[in-house]
Amino acid sequence: MARVGYVALFFVSAAAASVLRTFDVLSHFDVFSECDHAHYPKICMGNQIVYRISFSLACFFALTSLLSCAVARGCESVCCMLLFQLPFYLGMLVASLFIPDGELMTRKLEPKAVTHMYCYWIDFFDGYVDLARVASALFIILQIIIILDSAYYLRDYILDKMDEADRDDDARHALLGSSLDSTHGDGAKTMW
Repeated sequence: MARVGYVALFFVSAAAASVLRTFDVLSHFDVFSECDHAHYPKICMGNQIVYRISFSLACFFALTSLLSCAVARGCESVCCMLLFQLPFYLGMLVASLFIPDGELMTRKLEPKAVTHMYCYWIDFFDGYVDLARVASALFIILQIIIILDSAYYLRDYILDKMDEADRDDDARHALLGSSLDSTHGDGAKTMW
């Protein structure tokens, strides 16, 4: 039952990201100051919210998969999801709003040269976008492997059931007897 909750969380988050990106809801709250200097501030804000929701989902599912190895199976219920995991995801989502997209960092080129400073911008979500591209390609490959494995498992299951049906003589005789009775009956049956 928790799988349904995870799928619902994924699709609700995707729909929320789409709505927030399209209708520019967050521009009224002045959340992302990085977008003030962008060429297209509305597009920048929309992309920022999509990055942050995607980052929160990636962290949530990564932590869930890592912690599922250490936690007993009883924690996979919907109650556990509603009481612990959903508030944790929402907390991560709110916390991701406070991650600055770009931050001016300074560092010295040489430890003894105080006069020369090197300034550069650290773009957290620009780096995350590249990481997400690579991870999504690996995820698609993993999904293809899982689908192929499931197809082979289903094929083996159907073949096992067919072998069991071949060994069931009572069912075969009943089927043959009913078909013989319907073709050579006493004439009381209606033929369409």
